[in-house]
Amino acid sequence: MKDPSIAIYGGTFAPVHYGHLAVLEALARQTDIGRIYVMPTNIPPHKRIDFDDDPMKRAEMLRLAVKGIDAGDRIEISDYELKKEGPSYTYLTLTYFSENVSPDITFVCGADMFATLPRWKCSETIFRLARIAYAERPGVDLSGVAERYVNEYGARLLRLDIEPRDCSSTMIRRLAAEGRDVSEYTPPAVAEYIRDNRLYRSGS
Repeated sequence: MKDPSIAIYGGTFAPVHYGHLAVLEALARQTDIGRIYVMPTNIPPHKRIDFDDDPMKRAEMLRLAVKGIDAGDRIEISDYELKKEGPSYTYLTLTYFSENVSPDITFVCGADMFATLPRWKCSETIFRLARIAYAERPGVDLSGVAERYVNEYGARLLRLDIEPRDCSSTMIRRLAAEGRDVSEYTPPAVAEYIRDNRLYRSGS
């Protein structure tokens, strides 16, 4: 049986932080989407991972992080892209899920991702297959972007109302590489996992 509506929140999540979780919490609170798939990418084509990366550890940190989100059983960590070989292309993932899970898809973007969508491979397919939910972030100018997507692509958009957080995966990796505590920026269970597994100690 297909889910009546789904959301896909993709990203590197290296590691997950409170900014990611704010987007998830807003999605769960502001929509009645039936199933929310959080999907870490295997090899993201739009960015270079230049640190010692273990995709399965990224997924495990996500599992630890989402336990604190009040969304019932709606959130699921998906290893769909982790199991695929080669780069993770969003249009292929959306095609698979629209054909096999639900045609009612919301694709969730952070500000950086939302601003660059037209440069993604087969971006027209992304806009056609999914409503795009996006969240703003300090330092990323999205003025006029939504209007452009509606006019040029017929985009269906949902702006998530979140409180911006000043944190990033890059900053957490840098602090962890120095052996510093990162629990201010990511849930304690994730901070403990990073410390116990000595993640990012080679620097990034």
